[in-house]
Amino acid sequence: MSAISGILIFIAIIIVTGILFAGWVFVMIVRGLTRLIFGPPKPAMPMHPAPGMVLCRYELCHANNVPEARFCRRCGREIALAQDHPLARRANVA
Repeated sequence: MSAISGILIFIAIIIVTGILFAGWVFVMIVRGLTRLIFGPPKPAMPMHPAPGMVLCRYELCHANNVPEARFCRRCGREIALAQDHPLARRANVA
């Protein structure tokens, strides 16, 4: 009797797993079709950085980063920081 119940439990687990997988595939197909029709979703852009934070300049990211960061915490792109002082360039005269 325990062998039959073990087999039935195994079959039930396989059926539940198949149903979950089919649902996931359905959602991915619908999501892909909506992206083809309407385009990719636009991320929510903060209107201004949080106090003491710097925004990433990449148009699809705009994540808040600490001022000391060299790279964005979300997309990994380099954060272009303003120079503290202008560079003086001189020509070499020979």
